[in-house]
Amino acid sequence: MTINIKHKNKLDEIASILLNADFDEQYGLLVGKCGIALFLAYYAKYSKSEKYLERSQSLLEQSFEDVNNGSLYPSYSAGLGGLGWTLEHLVKNNFIELDTDDVLEPMDSYLSDWQNENLKNKDFDYLHNGLGASMYFLARGKSGEAYLKDVPKLLRANADINSDFTEVKWQSEIGIDTKKLGYNFGLSHGIPSIIGLLTKLAKSDIDRDLSIKLLRGAVNYIVKNGLGSTELSEFPYSIVEGEKPNSSRLAWCYGDLGVAIALYQASKVLEDDSLKDYSIGVFRKSCQRRDLKENGVVDAGLCHGAAGNAHMYNRMYLETGEEVFKEAAEYWFDQALEFAYFEDGYAGFKQFRFENEKVRWENSYGFLEGISGIGLALISFVSDVEPVWDESLLMS
Repeated sequence: MTINIKHKNKLDEIASILLNADFDEQYGLLVGKCGIALFLAYYAKYSKSEKYLERSQSLLEQSFEDVNNGSLYPSYSAGLGGLGWTLEHLVKNNFIELDTDDVLEPMDSYLSDWQNENLKNKDFDYLHNGLGASMYFLARGKSGEAYLKDVPKLLRANADINSDFTEVKWQSEIGIDTKKLGYNFGLSHGIPSIIGLLTKLAKSDIDRDLSIKLLRGAVNYIVKNGLGSTELSEFPYSIVEGEKPNSSRLAWCYGDLGVAIALYQASKVLEDDSLKDYSIGVFRKSCQRRDLKENGVVDAGLCHGAAGNAHMYNRMYLETGEEVFKEAAEYWFDQALEFAYFEDGYAGFKQFRFENEKVRWENSYGFLEGISGIGLALISFVSDVEPVWDESLLMS
């Protein structure tokens, strides 16, 4: 790839800030200390500097101190699920050495109960609810398998399934304020994330036959409800009875990139070349979308910003070797740097907030919307360090 020295300099600036900052964040993966620790571990590998790994380990130790002091929050995004996932990931990928069973076993029953209760209540959301614990148990490998055995059955029990099982979908609230029910097409909170989890469950042979059956039906539902070639996006935000589906933004959280990457990963487990070709085709079409306003890109973060788009194109370039994805990644990484214009921002970056009809810009060290995630994406751009951290966001 064409790598401007500006990309490396910005990465180094982010690393310096995160090495030296004082953090009062909670211990979560996507919004707290664990996401920062994840970046520092990968930057240590990239820079070959042990001080960043030492800082990473220090943040993990602080996180467990918070837990031991009574800070118990189960979610994957902001709590124990993400803490456990981070620890397992760093051990599995040889960043640190540790017997994770000694540390994590006390959390297992608590997270299992939380997982199952949420799934029974149709609270699937993997960032904040039941399937986040499933992500944790998948990371636990053999130690987590027993806690996953009922997950496919719980997903089946709460799905809308047609008579021949060719379409499977899960209903959820669409919009915090409206409380409308519908079928969410976002990788962050909707059916594509369930596709991502089922892909991992099938790959791990967790009730494989049922996992595959649910996976195939869910894929069929998503593909059948594409908007077609005349619309801006291939997929809508959601399907709500009585409402016309709308084209979606270009992002990880909602839109074609998140949906297509979930379908691409599913195609491997399903051994479905036509689905693989379809998902790659969605990515190719999306490469033509460059208008920032039209695509809803207003900042640089992984969730819905330029670095997130850049990394997903980079991931598809690594998967396929197609030059069109390389060029798209370069474009969006350049756009990400253009958003580093705040004099009081961390490395120039701030995350966009729109609440109560008011725009707000906030500094964030975090993984999902802040500079840790931007930094991780930049590492994958400027080096050959394999970005397996993106498993955490169902990209691999």
